Amino acid sequence: MPARPSRPRIDLSRKKLQKLAPKLAELLRRADDLSFLQLAWAVNGIQSNMLTSDAKRFIQGPPEAVTSDISSPYFIYKWEIETFVTLLLALPKEPNLSPRGDVDCRKYGTLAYGANLLRKIEDAETGLLITADNILLEMPRIAYRQFGWQRGYFNSERMYRYHFVYGQGLCAEYFKSAHGLSIEDFALACVQLLVTLFRRPWITRDIQDNPFGIAPNAMALTLKMISRQLPEMREETIKLLGDHKDIVTRSSYLPSSLRRFPIIESPRNGSIISPLPELIAFRATAGLYYDIRGGGQAVINDANHRFEKYCRMIIKARCPRLEALETEKYGSRKASFETPDVLIKDRGEVVAVLECKAAKVTFAAQYAEDPLTQGRQTVEQIIKGIVQLWRFFSHVRRGIYSSQPVAADAPAVIVTMEQWGVASNTLQASCLAEALKRVEGDTDIAEEDKKQVVFTSVESLDDVLATSDDDKILAILRKATELKYAGWTLDGVRDNCKIEKSERKRYPFNIRELLPGWERLAPRAPRTSA
Repeated sequence: MPARPSRPRIDLSRKKLQKLAPKLAELLRRADDLSFLQLAWAVNGIQSNMLTSDAKRFIQGPPEAVTSDISSPYFIYKWEIETFVTLLLALPKEPNLSPRGDVDCRKYGTLAYGANLLRKIEDAETGLLITADNILLEMPRIAYRQFGWQRGYFNSERMYRYHFVYGQGLCAEYFKSAHGLSIEDFALACVQLLVTLFRRPWITRDIQDNPFGIAPNAMALTLKMISRQLPEMREETIKLLGDHKDIVTRSSYLPSSLRRFPIIESPRNGSIISPLPELIAFRATAGLYYDIRGGGQAVINDANHRFEKYCRMIIKARCPRLEALETEKYGSRKASFETPDVLIKDRGEVVAVLECKAAKVTFAAQYAEDPLTQGRQTVEQIIKGIVQLWRFFSHVRRGIYSSQPVAADAPAVIVTMEQWGVASNTLQASCLAEALKRVEGDTDIAEEDKKQVVFTSVESLDDVLATSDDDKILAILRKATELKYAGWTLDGVRDNCKIEKSERKRYPFNIRELLPGWERLAPRAPRTSA
């Protein structure tokens, strides 16, 4: 029988929720939407390390609240602000609400009060939902929710990676045909909107400033794609939440309509605001998937091939001694195969074997009670990748593949475009178990071929590549194959094994190669991180 929380624990948690949830709901239902969006913008502004000139003028609060220190008791987490906006847009307004609402949205204390309620509600949710059986699934959910905000959504490395994969070839052609503007103009328009909407809470849609020389209609087309009027945002949010019942009492992992439409238009005067401008950068990077997914399998395949190429490029650029070999065909006419996406070769032999998976990690896959089922499309690619790796090692052992000598301890690695399975040895073990079922009865794949697989996002891989020499990165990958490190990030493995960091190398690629207009960005660019 699955473990359940004890009855006293359930009763106590339920009582807390019954007391706290109505208070948070009342706060948001009695708040004027536009005023609350401005409050969210102002708190984000005074608690970011981006340049700003106006945020302090729109909020009253203690001097200590002006901080970007995430450990400060005055800091309100960015993911909490995102949750507030989701709840604000999903909850109906209080009947007979005064024209400007009944909540003072000029005070920092208003959002701080809400944050305290939200944290207590989430603690009570934990008491109801977390058991000995599912507690290991909670760690990756927390990671998914927080890691992106902690790392930041706007930097040239992130822009390069996503635009290399989604911004060229068939992807770029489909984007332009579908939306009427180039992907470069879209990206630069997003940057201009990010900078402008971080500095001021409300601007008109008719933006005259054009420092990047984008096409005359690019800004209007970009706004059409990433903004919605307030009533439309309410509809989008309610539709996105779907079957999420009792949202105030299940608030920890709500999907956010701001990820697709980070800009909201006032129905009063047509001016626009972005309560979390950093999500404009998200929309111009990971959010590009929304714009190319309608292009069919040929477009998706183009993105997948570019991701494989990017992984080879970053390995070779960071560690020049290592070779990152492309896929090649081997076998016979009757039985032809392809090598995995990347073979890392060092001193005459293959020392690591990588499968690269660019599949979009859906909300369902990240937060569902059963991520293996709910995120089936992504999970299926991962399982296939595991089987492909095992089959390759079988071919090496049996001499079917002999183009390059392969080290006996060469790690098998799955590299994903986004964070997947971080801190989740349970989810990874489920994928490995499913892969084992797939090869049952296949006598050609021996036990020694079924290696423990290392899972890493390309961002995490690059973090380690940037601070490791050739020998260190290979040592980290070998250590990561140990069962005790299942679910660990590569930098966590390095730290635990006390492998010393090297001095961080500069990012080896120039975003100007993909977005020439970036040349004019430097004097304006903010940094975005929690």
